[in-house]
Amino acid sequence: MEYNNLRDQRIEDLLNGVQGLAAMAAKDEVQSIMALVARCTLEIGDALTKLSGDIQQAEGILGRRLSELSDQLQQTRSEMATAAEAAENHTAALVKWTRVLAFLTGVYAVLTGGMLIVALVGSPWSAAHPPSSPELKPPTPETSTRNIK
Repeated sequence: MEYNNLRDQRIEDLLNGVQGLAAMAAKDEVQSIMALVARCTLEIGDALTKLSGDIQQAEGILGRRLSELSDQLQQTRSEMATAAEAAENHTAALVKWTRVLAFLTGVYAVLTGGMLIVALVGSPWSAAHPPSSPELKPPTPETSTRNIK
């Protein structure tokens, strides 16, 4: 059995080389067992190296995804702050114009009520100061235009 390049030999071949050991092992048999142990150690090392690479790759992928998610969350926060500010401005404008409309509605109600009172009752000014009617004078010959000669 060759022990020079254990990575190229299959584990099954190494295992077949150590089977059939008696109670007293010969030097070749002990070497076969040691070769099997060495080969298993190399296989485990290779598997752990591959696993470590896969874990590092997964960490890189997760790091990039978390970075993208963090950026998206930051953008969402910024957009929500902008939307909240716009909603606050719209609410303030709505309150302002509601107050203006309420004031103008009150003015309109007062004016309409005043006109209704004047129409139903009459003006207190006109009752206290009736309009003077012009006195009608009979036409005189001097003011008459029919007597033109």
